[in-house]
Amino acid sequence: MLPVTAGGWNTYPIFFSLTILIGATVPLALAYREGYLTKNLVVAVGWVVVAGVLGAKLYGSVERGFTFGSIWGELVAGYRAPGAILGGIAALSSVRLLFGIRGWRVADLLAPGVALGMVAFRTGCFLSGCCAGTRCDLPWAVRFPVNSVVWNRHAKAGLIDTEVYSLPVHPLQLYFGLWSLLVAVLLLRYRRNHPREGQVFLLYLALAGAGKFALENLRYGYAAHLQYAALASCALAGIAFFWRQPRAPTLGRPASVGGGGSH
Repeated sequence: MLPVTAGGWNTYPIFFSLTILIGATVPLALAYREGYLTKNLVVAVGWVVVAGVLGAKLYGSVERGFTFGSIWGELVAGYRAPGAILGGIAALSSVRLLFGIRGWRVADLLAPGVALGMVAFRTGCFLSGCCAGTRCDLPWAVRFPVNSVVWNRHAKAGLIDTEVYSLPVHPLQLYFGLWSLLVAVLLLRYRRNHPREGQVFLLYLALAGAGKFALENLRYGYAAHLQYAALASCALAGIAFFWRQPRAPTLGRPASVGGGGSH
């Protein structure tokens, strides 16, 4: 629960970098295994990942009212997962035009990597003490050390004074991380059934939205708009998932990654 490693390194940028690495390499590994890894696909995946990172930063900046700290502080913190999803979707809408690859196919490759990457992202949040849960007395409740994000919030609210640790709270970051791990496993197993193009990605959006909707009530500093947005994402993705079922080509080993279908 300490925000630094034994060597004094801030853990958040370490795990954020790991999130990007996982999100970029897992889809390429899947494409290689399934026989259609191409140079254009590598560039397309990189394009979407970069757009996701920029979207995460922009979303965080909007939430903070465009108040900025140091350059280093902005580089290593202040990223928000909903912004990453929005930025990624925006980039996916352009990959057919830019790279000649169906957007749905790229999205289906990215979905398991995004879910696995979120496990690393939430671990970084936990170690840094951000995105923490509300107070609780459950056996697995955690306390964060002095000067952590949680400790500072509790001190500011007058809940603690000179205590070395915060009050016990839900390890919300780990709840999110475990849910993301489960979603990643489900998506990888679902891919084996050769579903219709787009369904893996839509299933990810539906499951991620459902998990976020269920868990947001436990966030310290609850924000209703996050929960409503998660519910909308779950509902819309679920509808699209079933709508695409008879209308799209199945995933498999295509003769041409970019040919046929619509994105």
